[in-house]
Amino acid sequence: MTQRTKVWLLLALLVVFASVTMLPFVAQAEDSQDLNRIVKNSKIIVGMELGVAVRSFMNTDTKKPDGMEVDLVNEFCKRIGVKAEIVDITWDGLIPALVSGRIDTIISGMCRKELRTLTVDFSDPEWILGQGLACRKDDNRFTTWESANKDGIKAGCTLGGIGEDVVKTYLPKAKLMTFPSYNQTALALIAKQIDVWIDDDFLQVVSIREHSQVKCLPVKSKMAIATGWAVRKGSDLLPVMNNFLYNAKSDGTFDRIVKKWDLSEAMNVHWDPLD
Repeated sequence: MTQRTKVWLLLALLVVFASVTMLPFVAQAEDSQDLNRIVKNSKIIVGMELGVAVRSFMNTDTKKPDGMEVDLVNEFCKRIGVKAEIVDITWDGLIPALVSGRIDTIISGMCRKELRTLTVDFSDPEWILGQGLACRKDDNRFTTWESANKDGIKAGCTLGGIGEDVVKTYLPKAKLMTFPSYNQTALALIAKQIDVWIDDDFLQVVSIREHSQVKCLPVKSKMAIATGWAVRKGSDLLPVMNNFLYNAKSDGTFDRIVKKWDLSEAMNVHWDPLD
């Protein structure tokens, strides 16, 4: 065997070895992609917290998921030719369900907080919300954020929500009290366990439809932040979602759904898709 033949044989063996050792990585890269699988199965599994009136909830009459975001999901699915399987998951279980592969996406009014982006990828803004201030309708002590920043005032918000940051930043003199959900915080306000309620302005506007004892104060919302649709890191589903959100806002679909659910007042900060 000549020296040249030995060199060519060695190169051939190296190529075969590299191909075999790279196979697991290639397969892993293919497995990490979602779009082909979703289209092939004609189904996308969506994680939602079905406990928010108007936004995403279980319709007691139809026994099916309903609400503004459910309508958006169904419109998205119609445009890409698949069906949605909506899974009801508690708020703290949504991201773990996505990361573990139990669901394909989270569409549940989730804010695009920096800490969350370390674990999941977010779409372009769905809508933008801020933190509002509410109190009991018969309580005339509060008219501004400053009027609630006093010793002895109990400020309630959802545990782990942005409201905690708002209280610490803008109401440092008030006593911070947290509750497991926005609805429990509203009930605590009605029961006079707290004096003011800080939460997503969207949730407060929706809540006063159920709780006539509560009023939203006409103050500027604090710490405005965008919500988005969440996917696994590196998912090829993200560009398709971004394209849908852009088109839905540009062609009037988003506004039509918002008006259907009478949410124009709740979404007081709008994202311009042409910016």
